[in-house]
Amino acid sequence: MIDKADWRIPYTASLRSDFRFIQNELRYAGLYGTVRRSTYYQGVCDLRPFGIDAPDTCMKALVDNDICLKGLSYGLLDHLLATIPEIHDPVGLLGVARFVIRNRLQRRGNPNERSSVIQAFEEFLATAELVEPTDAEESLAAEFESLAQVSGVSLDVGESQLCPMP
Repeated sequence: MIDKADWRIPYTASLRSDFRFIQNELRYAGLYGTVRRSTYYQGVCDLRPFGIDAPDTCMKALVDNDICLKGLSYGLLDHLLATIPEIHDPVGLLGVARFVIRNRLQRRGNPNERSSVIQAFEEFLATAELVEPTDAEESLAAEFESLAQVSGVSLDVGESQLCPMP
């Protein structure tokens, strides 16, 4: 049972029209109202008072850099995303991915291929929601990495950061 839905608003967020009412709340975040200040976000708030229930606002999927890069490279990213049931919400991607993936794509061999793949990435970025781990999620990610290392399992930093995210 989900009894509370928090909405994290990254500093780089541009709000969809159905969430524009939150912009007014952000001005007073931490002073009064429903929005609280946060280390990594403009604000965090419970959306239930606004009539928005958790299932309508939850992100359906988080995409790892490797999946994004391979999907773009083979022209299959749209097909991979289409396999996620009922995906009408944005797909989550670590904020650092926009730099890491773009950098790796720019170092590709064929310039003609490179520009079309970079264009596809920019189109994907326009629809994706960039996410950043909280302090608690980073601590848990470090524990996952440590356990993976002790167990001899391959787990990169991005994967470990995505695992604890709700």
